[in-house]
Amino acid sequence: LVQRLQSYRLQSCLTQAALQLVADRLPDEKIRHLREVFSALDRSGCGKLSVEDLKAGLDSHMDVGDMASVVELLLAGMGFEAGWSITYTEFLAAVLDRQQDLQE
Repeated sequence: LVQRLQSYRLQSCLTQAALQLVADRLPDEKIRHLREVFSALDRSGCGKLSVEDLKAGLDSHMDVGDMASVVELLLAGMGFEAGWSITYTEFLAAVLDRQQDLQE
């Protein structure tokens, strides 16, 4: 998940816009699981994921005690600053299976 988000952040604005367009047109049954993942990560329910949301989500799914500092270092090393956030459509665009969805 984090690698796909990082890859998305490194894409050009045009590529991001194209991926968002594709993501916005995916059928509901294809993205239901992703919507559930996004909702689970969006702790405040504001419709955006922050670095803090990702940290908490990743930390809660790791079975190695308190991983908050490790997750924070991982995200910081990948260029996710404290004020960064991503919308639901951007999230879909970042995590969709690009090869398959672009061909459809």
